[in-house]
Amino acid sequence: MTETKTITTTPKRKIIKRKIGSTVYEVSLFFSDTSKESINDKIARLIRNDPQINSI
Repeated sequence: MTETKTITTTPKRKIIKRKIGSTVYEVSLFFSDTSKESINDKIARLIRNDPQINSI
């Protein structure tokens, strides 16, 4: 598996591009300036609310 990573940043948007094999995946991330939740809090909440994890 070949993997490359490029991050492009603008004031409110981050773009992550990954190439795995011959497919390029692009993910856009948007963060609110008024949010009081840290990235660690957000990830923990997403993990807690993941239906695949909670069904085990």
